[in-house]
Amino acid sequence: MDSAKSRRPVAVLLSRFPLITETFILREVIEMERQGQPVRLVPLLHERPEVVHREALPWMDRALHAPLLSAAVLLASLRALRRRPGRVLRLFGKLLTASVAAPNFLLRTLALFPKSLWVAERLEAEGAAHLHAHFATHPATMALIVSSLTGIPWSMTVHAHDIFVRQAMLRDKLAAARFVRAISRFNREYLERRFPGEVADKVRVIHVGIDPEVYRRLPAPAADPPKILCVASLRPYKGVPVLLEACRRLLDNGVTFRCEIVGEGPMRPELERRIAGLGLAGTVSLLGALPQHEVTCRLGASAVFVLPSIVAPDGQMEGIPVALMEAMAAGRPVVTSALSGIPELVEDGMSGVLVQPGDAPGIAAALKRLLEDPGLRLRMGERGREKVDAEFRLDGTVAGLTTLIDQHAEPADPEVVDLLRRAGLDGAGVRRVHRRMDSMV
Repeated sequence: MDSAKSRRPVAVLLSRFPLITETFILREVIEMERQGQPVRLVPLLHERPEVVHREALPWMDRALHAPLLSAAVLLASLRALRRRPGRVLRLFGKLLTASVAAPNFLLRTLALFPKSLWVAERLEAEGAAHLHAHFATHPATMALIVSSLTGIPWSMTVHAHDIFVRQAMLRDKLAAARFVRAISRFNREYLERRFPGEVADKVRVIHVGIDPEVYRRLPAPAADPPKILCVASLRPYKGVPVLLEACRRLLDNGVTFRCEIVGEGPMRPELERRIAGLGLAGTVSLLGALPQHEVTCRLGASAVFVLPSIVAPDGQMEGIPVALMEAMAAGRPVVTSALSGIPELVEDGMSGVLVQPGDAPGIAAALKRLLEDPGLRLRMGERGREKVDAEFRLDGTVAGLTTLIDQHAEPADPEVVDLLRRAGLDGAGVRRVHRRMDSMV
């Protein structure tokens, strides 16, 4: 019997869905189901963006969209208080105490608590075997609440801002989670230095991955004029102003090119002013948010990919940007910052060029060199493709995550599995088992 057919669902908790900037989570849950692990997607907030990835559409109705406050949430809260009053009140008090030093986090936790009681009731009824939260912020808070009330084991993936900037309750979550998946060695080492007693041996490095085959068949880029592509949200830590300064330097050095920036965010008005002030209106384009298939087309038309990330004033910085993986899988050389986990992906001088964060002259020099040397672009592109194929394949990273979940999830009932097999129903799923003295349903 194929053990995957008897798997109970894993609940994957995330902040918002659908969200165009978190394609990596969507890809993971799709791949988990392709590998035989059923997934229950649980977003904290139901987004309604103007741009939605095609791959997200089938999940919009499947996701467990928890209302912020409704009659259903109120009734679930009352039932939880009636059944487990001591546990619910102790948990509520613990959350208040742990988050009181961060007022914004405290308010959101208060709003999240009733919804979490409703989610706990639903996931327990559905027989979820495990909870996995993406980001150590509010998704992990909900996972902690649900697990505390139901006993369902939980874990989390830590990415970037959720450990570098927003650390409210982080120590408690690290101690409570069954395991912590870090997306880079940099993140693991940061947690081991900052929280040695809580993480101990529970942090495992499993990269975020992509499917290289999607990018392998892209055509060669047009030669005249060559295009520079940047895919980044328009936020301070992405360093887009540094790229604009580098573009001005390229023009001053007589380099002909076009630069496209894909992404949206609160810095757009400021960046539009900078583009105009630097005289880049005919050279640099802000394309806004685009669905994944259109981003892939833009990659195919680009000669070089650039991501000039910095450490923002509030401490926010990258993990390992998926956009870099996609560019490398497409055989495009990359110019980016020697920052956080990026050097674990980009080998300086081999698959791309690493510069110090904020170094506009260094970015300009690297771009000029690559734009003027097609052979170098080809060699770096091939090495980047090999690197992604060897260490950042989606099927491999998801298999690693699923293996970890299997080690900690509630096991499938062997008696139930055997009954299904003997009844010829080994492809059936089991949500919940009810046992009595002389029967099992």
